Amino acid sequence: MQEKRTTKNFSQTYYSCNHPLFFEFHPDEHKKDYIEGPFSELENILYKHSNLHALKNYEQGILLFNSIEQKLKECLERFNFEGCSSINRHEYINNVLTYLISKYKSIQNYKIKATRKDTIFMKREVSAFLNIILNVYKKLFWEIQRMFNFEINHDNRIFLNQNLQLDEPIRTFYLKNKVEKQHFSFLYYKYLHNKFISYSTDFETFKVLFENKIVTNKVNWIGTKGSLVFFIKQLIKKNLIVNPKNRHWKQVSESILIKDEPILPRELTNQPPPKEKYQKILNQFINRLLSSN
Repeated sequence: MQEKRTTKNFSQTYYSCNHPLFFEFHPDEHKKDYIEGPFSELENILYKHSNLHALKNYEQGILLFNSIEQKLKECLERFNFEGCSSINRHEYINNVLTYLISKYKSIQNYKIKATRKDTIFMKREVSAFLNIILNVYKKLFWEIQRMFNFEINHDNRIFLNQNLQLDEPIRTFYLKNKVEKQHFSFLYYKYLHNKFISYSTDFETFKVLFENKIVTNKVNWIGTKGSLVFFIKQLIKKNLIVNPKNRHWKQVSESILIKDEPILPRELTNQPPPKEKYQKILNQFINRLLSSN
């Protein structure tokens, strides 16, 4: 049963995202003995039928409310730790977030249908109970967004933007002048691809950096932070892109990974420049782009 599942190990979600064959290679470990996800214990409290009875008076209601708040804090700590410990952090965070969003939507839909179907059914306790659950999920969304903002994928970000009224996602840079696609592609593969940018990042993904769009697939920069900073500064200095008005490091954080890892804007300040041979290659790419305008 759920109550017997251990909380002393990582969750099943953690293993499925980071070590999918863990239980296969550890026959002494039984998957059913592990909690499903980082918020399973919280959901065990949220969905108890006895909660309706507890909400009939203040004293029992406030005890329930405080126990939920305490478990919320504990589960967020687990989620934060599992997220930071994940090899596939992006997958883990978005899998958990997608699951929570689906639960939130189902509760929201249940409340709407129940209200429309029979207003008598929606007693004060039931309405209060559903509102508490929805409020808990909103708190989770706020905290997850605060912890791992730059890891949240496109679909999940759209939901959060619509339901939490977050700031609009940052768009990418915008080329001042149009460059012929075939030539742009040629320059990318000659100067950047598999040198500064991962082999897995194709041209279609790269060119989004210059189309003033919301990124769905981030560019994976495999050079140093210093080389990335140099590249962006040269784009601005040589007037190749529309002036980002001091938002350039936020734009980089939203659209580029460094060696498969997200990067925060503050990590891009005070970086040493790359070696001259790398500066030369990056400038060749930029200068060839300029000459094609």
